Amino acid sequence: MRAEDQTLEVCVLGEFAVRRNGEDVGLPPSRKTRALLAYLAVVGRPQRRERLCQMFWARPDDPRGALRWSLSKIRQIVNDDGRDALIADRNSVTLRSSSISADLRRVTSIGDMASLDLDELEGIARAFNGRFLRICRFRIVRSSKRGGYPTSTRSIWSGPASCAP
Repeated sequence: MRAEDQTLEVCVLGEFAVRRNGEDVGLPPSRKTRALLAYLAVVGRPQRRERLCQMFWARPDDPRGALRWSLSKIRQIVNDDGRDALIADRNSVTLRSSSISADLRRVTSIGDMASLDLDELEGIARAFNGRFLRICRFRIVRSSKRGGYPTSTRSIWSGPASCAP
């Protein structure tokens, strides 16, 4: 990865943050939009729109519309200088990993910790500043194959109660 392609960093180890050239980027107030951005950054591969709608917006009247709205907010954060980091078509959505540095991917890609110098080890230690994806609490709805009605929910992210809805 070239350094100029990594001007955007998504931090999911601890407090959720997005930084461009080391400066914090303002995030949208929507918890689901923040969670979608974090999810896309962590999985690092194309996701089907239908699956994202089922995971994040099983209840609204127009889950695809809610997804489109969130993607428009994410584009404002990740796309820069004519480079599109968020790639979306009719069927799938992905964040180009060459355009974004994610702290989790950086840590999980380390093969031999003994080969790292002290500065690299200290950088890794600084990345671990709290729980994984410590952003606002919300639930992902799992639906059954029949009818698409919610069958269970699972809380996967939690954080301070002061987060905006």
